[in-house]
Amino acid sequence: MFPDRWLPTTFAILPEPFTEQNGMINSTMKVVRGKVEKTYAARIDYMYTPEGKNPLNGENKNSL
Repeated sequence: MFPDRWLPTTFAILPEPFTEQNGMINSTMKVVRGKVEKTYAARIDYMYTPEGKNPLNGENKNSL
């Protein structure tokens, strides 16, 4: 039902949710993009590798 360009090609399961306490969202529940990019820079780069595109990759398994 959705065009292919709208479907995600990869995703990351993270070890903790975004909360105000860890600074990933602000008081109005908006994502603090700079903080997320800085904290998960290595994980974002990994998602662009062939291994990282596999949903069953080691990083996602470790987060579960």
